[in-house]
Amino acid sequence: MESDSAHYIEGDSVLLLSKVEITFYESNVPESFLSGDSGRIEIRNNRMRLWGNVEAESVEHRHLSAPSIEWEEETGLIHSDCLVILTDTLASGIRICSGVGIDLNTKLQGDVDSLFNAEYTENDDIR
Repeated sequence: MESDSAHYIEGDSVLLLSKVEITFYESNVPESFLSGDSGRIEIRNNRMRLWGNVEAESVEHRHLSAPSIEWEEETGLIHSDCLVILTDTLASGIRICSGVGIDLNTKLQGDVDSLFNAEYTENDDIR
């Protein structure tokens, strides 16, 4: 994790961050990159929240945009109750999905068909 600035609140065990960049690894290999304007890490709960121009990119060419996301170490899931847009590069073209209330792993994978309420491809096929 990298941040332009950090402020530790000792009594609450909270770290407040600005201009946050995070790399998630699996077996010492990067799997995705996450950034946001601001962040808050609850050290006791191993929870993180990022907000403001949140962007994520997986090494498998999935891209997520959201105003705010949360990540919990216990579940390993990225969660958002905001509108999320997920762009996925497939062999058949580009799939763009949008939805609210999503849970994805750090590779930005999940059950896209049930999580997202709209989906279309570069051919404008709407489902």
